[in-house]
Amino acid sequence: MKSFMTFLSRRLVSLAVLVVAAALSAAAATRTISGIVLDELGEPLPGATVKEVPASKTESVAAVMTDINGHFSLTMPDNAPAIEVYFIGYKLKRINLTAAKDYKIELEPNSEVLNEVVVTGYQTISKERATGSFAKVDRAQLESQNITSVSDMLEGHVAGYTDGKIRGITSMQGVSQPLYVVDGFPVERTTVGWAGGAFQDGTPDINVDDIESITVLKDAAATSIYGARAANGVIVITTKKAKKGTTNVAGSVTFTVQPYKRDKTFTADSRMLIDEVRDWMGQNPNFRGANAQSYAENLLKTSSNLAPHTKAIYQRYAGLISEQQLNSMLDNWSKQGYRYYDETDDIQMRNATTQRYNVSISTANDVNSFVGTVAYYKQNPFNRYSNSQNLDISLRNSVKLAKWLTVDLGASVIYTNSETSYYNLDGTSPNGTGYTFTPYMSFYNEDGSTFVSKQEDRIAKSRLDAINKYGLYSEDIDPMDELGRSPEITSDLLTRVYTRLIFNITDWLKFTTQFQYEFGNFQTKQIKEKETYYVRNRINNFSSTNDQKTPLYNLPYGDMYSRGLNDQRAYNFRNQLDFNKTFAEDHDVTAIAGLELRHNKTRSETSTLFGYDDQMNTWTTVDQTALQSFAGAIFGRPWISSADFASINELTNRFISFYANAAYTYKNRYMLNGSIRTDRTNLFGTGSKYQGKPIWSVGAAWRIDEEKFFNWDKVNMLKLRASYGIGGNIAKNQWPYLTAYYGINTHPGVGGISGNIS
Repeated sequence: MKSFMTFLSRRLVSLAVLVVAAALSAAAATRTISGIVLDELGEPLPGATVKEVPASKTESVAAVMTDINGHFSLTMPDNAPAIEVYFIGYKLKRINLTAAKDYKIELEPNSEVLNEVVVTGYQTISKERATGSFAKVDRAQLESQNITSVSDMLEGHVAGYTDGKIRGITSMQGVSQPLYVVDGFPVERTTVGWAGGAFQDGTPDINVDDIESITVLKDAAATSIYGARAANGVIVITTKKAKKGTTNVAGSVTFTVQPYKRDKTFTADSRMLIDEVRDWMGQNPNFRGANAQSYAENLLKTSSNLAPHTKAIYQRYAGLISEQQLNSMLDNWSKQGYRYYDETDDIQMRNATTQRYNVSISTANDVNSFVGTVAYYKQNPFNRYSNSQNLDISLRNSVKLAKWLTVDLGASVIYTNSETSYYNLDGTSPNGTGYTFTPYMSFYNEDGSTFVSKQEDRIAKSRLDAINKYGLYSEDIDPMDELGRSPEITSDLLTRVYTRLIFNITDWLKFTTQFQYEFGNFQTKQIKEKETYYVRNRINNFSSTNDQKTPLYNLPYGDMYSRGLNDQRAYNFRNQLDFNKTFAEDHDVTAIAGLELRHNKTRSETSTLFGYDDQMNTWTTVDQTALQSFAGAIFGRPWISSADFASINELTNRFISFYANAAYTYKNRYMLNGSIRTDRTNLFGTGSKYQGKPIWSVGAAWRIDEEKFFNWDKVNMLKLRASYGIGGNIAKNQWPYLTAYYGINTHPGVGGISGNIS
């Protein structure tokens, strides 16, 4: 009996051991699956995450990332029911596992998530991992709006963006325009002001119908990778891409009418003006006492460009009209409301119209992607004597030469022609109207003729006497005749070409080299016609006499032809290494490092020809030295400088830059980021210690919504972030060293060469 019990106990122990071993074996059983992850175009997605969905929450989770060709191999417990696949900008996809060992998985774009991707021009990161301040606007948000410029896309959609600036004025002397980046390339349009002087950075020309999205980088943590040029913020523009497997031909026609209405909120009407005039007249002590008449008579002789009501008041106290006549005139004028402005609007203004025609063709397959667009834009602004036209042609092609090499090629040509009114009835002309206007005035006389500002009613007696004595050119102003004369015509041609080579070394390491060349020709010309008041007045101002009888015209009578040319040449060359890898499932590390070379040269030339005949293409030679020192001036020698005849200015900027950026993310909750860039440039000064001064930033972020204690489903993301960095700006027309200027001394009676040091 004892031996039987011993035998039984041994068998029970053996059975228990077998049961435990079987259980352990079952628990340890694994399976390996493989497959490929593709995007919506059927292209492999390298770097996509494939992870196990565990059978219970207590189990560890196996996960891998796809390789450079989108392939993956995942070993996981045999009882795992499913896997999940996700990639930035795409919807998470859950795949229920079957007995199959190989899976083909296609991901769908997530438009909401794509909006949360931050495109910096150097790299693309998710919003969750960004520690800097940024804002993004995509095309879908603006489909129902009339968009004619980049500013239209940003105004009202990006906090802090106003009048083309991000977060206001950032420099007293330097350029406050943000840096624009188009498809990864910085684009600048630097021009020199008329006859030299101020350098100006304008908004680059781009077809707004070709824009897919715009990302605005605001603070130092977001912009430091661009160095000193990014102190005013960075606007990153991404253009549209072709969709694989289809050939798409699209066209659009847009016609927009914007009704014109003058804003009179801060404009006084006739009654308000006359009431103020009467108050001034009653409080002016010079109109009381024995000297009132002589005071008024003197002002009538010496004053010029008097408003009708002011001249009438002087005439009243000079005894030329009665007080009853003055009051009758003032009463009548006070009833005219905004007559002058209303008639100005009827004569010169109109409803603004815009026409935009856009045609694009795109096609893509496994190895090639092509996008071509042609856009024509015509604008008739509120001023009926102004207009502009724009033609934009853009070609972009991407070729996958091998699994490890992609080549991008692109070119764009933009031509713009515009005509801008030189003379405006509301006084917004460069030289005003030439006469003082008031709200009660009219362009029509009682007999139906049009208003002419007579020289007898406007200029000082001494000047009028000189004009009559020497028989100089009349200085009457006919506003209706001035309209449409001497428009300023601009013709701009801008061409950009680029190439980019992307070497995919591994699924977590790639090398990119890219080069862009820009050349632009921006021309401005204006023919100030001899019939205009400006030309007649200027010729009179430069008249002289040797015998106090016969006038000498030191400027010839004829048109004045002014021409300006801004010529720009620029190139950008960049080499960059990208690292993106996840370690032990929870540790994400991304880093970039690169070298960038940029050269930008802008040359400005201006010239003015006098006595110009546009039909014969002839002009009269002017002795510049004599004009700056002639004697016997009838009205006193006017000021003129060498820049009024011609000027040449040149600006050259060179950059050799080294930059790096690294970011670490733990469990998608805690983020650290650092960025540094050094710009060795001729803009920083003569000393090498200034030329290499780094621009840097650091940042940290905490995704509170990813914590286990946070379970408020009404908040989809809650992030606490902090950043600190050093930025700077460059005043292209300022220098950090002593500068000497010299030129011809144009001071009357002095002449010679003069200079100054600053």
